[in-house]
Amino acid sequence: MNIRKIDENQIEVTKTETKTDINIFAYEYLISQREAIQKMKDGDNTKRDEELAEIDTLLAECDKIGVTFKPEPIIEPIGEPIAEPVKEPVVEEPILEVIK
Repeated sequence: MNIRKIDENQIEVTKTETKTDINIFAYEYLISQREAIQKMKDGDNTKRDEELAEIDTLLAECDKIGVTFKPEPIIEPIGEPIAEPVKEPVVEEPILEVIK
């Protein structure tokens, strides 16, 4: 993994996977795993459907009682800018290598 500082608030991380995994699975195990994963997925989808239904109900109630987006303030310029904004230079830092 390589890490490089971009600025005071950001880094760039480059990962390269070169690991080889070898697994041996029994057919019955794969069938049972698929069934278990499908059951979990179906449960997650059911939960998400319930959450979406609740949000839809709340949005409908908002529409019914007149609740809507908070308006964005309109900011109009009051004159010409005094000077050009100062652009800070991007500092290139060396790439640091992290060893696992």
